[in-house]
Amino acid sequence: MTKPSASTGSAFAPWAILVIALGTLSYTVVRACTVSFSWDEAYTYMHHVRKGILYLSEYDTAGANHHLLNVWSMWICMKLFGTSE
Repeated sequence: MTKPSASTGSAFAPWAILVIALGTLSYTVVRACTVSFSWDEAYTYMHHVRKGILYLSEYDTAGANHHLLNVWSMWICMKLFGTSE
């Protein structure tokens, strides 16, 4: 009786994952370089980051884009790279 090989068909999986990951990364980089902010990102910047509101006192008024990680990341990028295009 022969033992089934554990590696049958598994050589394809790492390459497929790598190709999908590189494709997704490439797509994300191209979008970041070519597409401007959407309205919700612009709203978060104009009404929270620019005014220095880096945390919420009430969470019932928070939009989907105004969460701590997003606001803090926008603030750090603003400080590092400035506000001009």
